[in-house]
Amino acid sequence: MSKTLGVGVIGIGHAGARHARALQSGAVEGARLAAVSDLDPARVEGLDAPPLSAEELVVAPGVEAVVIATPHLSHLALAELALRSGRHVLVEKPLGVEAGRCDLTLQAYSELGPLRPLFGVVHDHRADPRFRWIASLLRRGELGRVERVVWQATNFFRTEAYYAESPWRGSFAREGGGLLVNQAPHLFDTLSWLFGMPRRVFGICRFGRFHEIEVEDDMTAHFEFASGMTALLVASTGEAPGSSRLEISADRGQLVLEGDTATVHRTRESVRDFRRREASGRPRAEVERVVFPPEERTTAPVLGNFVQAIRGEARLLAPADQARNAVELANAVLWSSLREGPIDLPLDTEGFQRVQNELRQGGRRAKSG
Repeated sequence: MSKTLGVGVIGIGHAGARHARALQSGAVEGARLAAVSDLDPARVEGLDAPPLSAEELVVAPGVEAVVIATPHLSHLALAELALRSGRHVLVEKPLGVEAGRCDLTLQAYSELGPLRPLFGVVHDHRADPRFRWIASLLRRGELGRVERVVWQATNFFRTEAYYAESPWRGSFAREGGGLLVNQAPHLFDTLSWLFGMPRRVFGICRFGRFHEIEVEDDMTAHFEFASGMTALLVASTGEAPGSSRLEISADRGQLVLEGDTATVHRTRESVRDFRRREASGRPRAEVERVVFPPEERTTAPVLGNFVQAIRGEARLLAPADQARNAVELANAVLWSSLREGPIDLPLDTEGFQRVQNELRQGGRRAKSG
């Protein structure tokens, strides 16, 4: 494909405006801003593209691909509309709010046939040099069998103004949740991307712990995998400065990513073998530190990959069928917290849908098992 790809953006809020500006400025090679859509006319001012309704945009002659950056509950319906119109689609995370609803959209997408458009989701970590480096290291098996993952991500700080500026935020009826559908999808997608899906989830959510909202703004979740590996994720939107620390413990060492610095301890032999043979002491390890300069993170990397994939120049980083895993994990953590007990996966999507419907109708008071 040699011509410049025309991309339309639906939803010109924080995320959508970033996509639109990147396309308009030429920061995304091989693509241009072809059209924009938002319910608030003021948001499209200053953008050099015709403002259209969502229905008009997905059939506009100059639009070949669509970025959807609207409130979460509208993602799937708009994606289906654009895909049926033959447009490639990139949806801001999350793909959807309920895994069962995602399944219906993915089934409809598969029925479009082998020549169907591309369908991706904005999961930034898959394009982040830090996580791509970790994925490569794990794929090469340099650390051996992974035993435990501990991820503290309490650096998602938000103020009351953040929830107040967008009336759809902070409620089950309008947003579908809080931390689990807004910030934690980054964590859930990366966990499933690097390690696969767990078999059991135990979640503890605190609702309105730091903010005047009915949805969760604090989460602790424990995951058990069939391999015996476990993972512990802690996240919140109320702590400052907060922490960003990922620790991966394995049979041949440990990797710690804290901020922009990764530290890898590689043992000279298997920890398991050493543990069985030695009466005392610790296995010797070689230490490597890698610093990732912030400037290496390119503008709109997932959007750039999406354009490259359409042009046949790259593989799509975050296909929608894989992004569905993050939705299932978010659902399982929430349901587990409400039940105060573990949830086995695959998720009972119909059961969770009933819980979600009750939450939308009555907020957290609709605690359901």
